[in-house]
Amino acid sequence: MFKDILQQTPYKNISVVGLAKNVGKTTTLNTLIQSAVQLNLKIGVCSIGVDGEKQDVWDYHDKPPVRVHKGLLAATASQCLQEAKVAYRIVEQVKPSSPMGPVYIIECLEDGELKLAGTHATEDIELVFSRFRALGVDRCFVDGAYDRLSTAKPDLTEAVILCVGASISPSFEQLCDEVSNVVTRFSLPIYDQDIELPSKDRICYLKHTLHVMEEGSILTHLNEVKQIITQPIEMLYIPGGLTSRTFEQLTHVTHPYMVVIQDGTRCFLPGSTINKWYRRGGKLYVLNPIHLLALSVNPSSPQGYHYHPRMMMDHMKRLGGDVPVIDCVRRERM
Repeated sequence: MFKDILQQTPYKNISVVGLAKNVGKTTTLNTLIQSAVQLNLKIGVCSIGVDGEKQDVWDYHDKPPVRVHKGLLAATASQCLQEAKVAYRIVEQVKPSSPMGPVYIIECLEDGELKLAGTHATEDIELVFSRFRALGVDRCFVDGAYDRLSTAKPDLTEAVILCVGASISPSFEQLCDEVSNVVTRFSLPIYDQDIELPSKDRICYLKHTLHVMEEGSILTHLNEVKQIITQPIEMLYIPGGLTSRTFEQLTHVTHPYMVVIQDGTRCFLPGSTINKWYRRGGKLYVLNPIHLLALSVNPSSPQGYHYHPRMMMDHMKRLGGDVPVIDCVRRERM
């Protein structure tokens, strides 16, 4: 299902991110791994949560295992290795301790099943990816934790597969709104102006010339920035997160301007707010774009309700535009 995507994309580090629990992240990861194996790619996998357990630790619903293949490299904790249903050899230790014991990179000696855990911080993922690359891996896959969109940060992974499912909401309208908001944030255009920002950690604004403010967040400098934008400016760069409350205070002006943030994971605005700003003539850019490779859909919820598979795929395709929409269970694609 992902073979042509893997063949065409130049990106080596790919995250599988879910908008809620039980949206099909592990099934998507398994399908992604299978596609890479069919292409004879050497793969490394890890998780920023806990993946491959038999039951969800919160609601006790059954979960699919992570299916691994001969030659695959995986980073996981020693406690998970005790439960592994696959023969393996330890390649190296990458982390001396975690809540589930030391973390190792292993090589699978056969096809089987494995639980992934122990790399819960972004620094852990960065370390594991660097070791995977040193060991000759062609593609690194990370299974992101439930509702943790930070796994999609461009400085952590180069591309994202976004998993959406019925469990997001029993209201299909609300589900579509949530997906639309995330797709909008993940699709923000890149800042490609001639003026280079001297610091990614400080607020900057362009008013005839570029001004760099003292260290501090937008909340620290909010009153000062609000005073600055009473007069026309061309651009405002905001490090850190951009929330609706802050954005509302920064856009109550008669002269729209360009807002720049680091990447789409730092944006916490609904799509309607972004589109309203666009209609007023404002702009919103990112320094580092998120490359959305696919939307993976799961029309069924363990709570007992489900949506018609074709209807859900049709709606997701309208929201995703050129982004492929894939149902891994039914093996359908749009």
